[in-house]
Amino acid sequence: MARFTALQDSDDEDDQQTAEDFRADLNDYVRKYGFLVQIVPYRDAELERLHLYGRYLLNRLPRGGDGGVDIGEIELSHLRVEKTGEYDMALTVEGPTTMPGFADGAGGAQEPEKSLLSELIDKFNECFGTDFTEQDVIRPFEEAMADPKVRAAAVVNGEENFGLVFDPVFADKMADHFDSVADMGRQYFGPDKGFKSSLDRSARKAAWRMIRREEGLDDV
Repeated sequence: MARFTALQDSDDEDDQQTAEDFRADLNDYVRKYGFLVQIVPYRDAELERLHLYGRYLLNRLPRGGDGGVDIGEIELSHLRVEKTGEYDMALTVEGPTTMPGFADGAGGAQEPEKSLLSELIDKFNECFGTDFTEQDVIRPFEEAMADPKVRAAAVVNGEENFGLVFDPVFADKMADHFDSVADMGRQYFGPDKGFKSSLDRSARKAAWRMIRREEGLDDV
């Protein structure tokens, strides 16, 4: 990062061009690898790591002058308030109401059922001696699950073949949220390949079952 910034801030136009060429080449690799990996099942871990690190780095490389207009900081000086109508916001009660846990014969509030992902994370923690929770991985997991090609793959494939599509998408989402997934992200992209493989397997199993359940497939 320091070398890139030094080249970008240099007065030498060749240095500035070198910085922008690096950004363009890295962006080109990330885009092409991301496309090709959906078609060709690459097995080279170094290429995968470079792709993930490249995505992470591209978001952090400082931008040079792009011809935009810098209007500086904006300070709010006026606020317009406009009346658009009158509305009744009162809460009306229709029929009898009961507080959960206080009905006749009811005990205290029940603990919500654990999600499938949470159960798999618990097993993952037992294996690696960690104390992660579902919340540590929920954002990349849900975004990967929402990917159209991931959902389509879950419907027409078994769990193992589904992983060929889900695993790289999930890894991309982990890279996108590297800062927010904190300790889990550092271990996921760390030297222990078993950690990444096990987390991929747990997330894959949960995603495959949840998507098929949502699509009304009753084999899970």
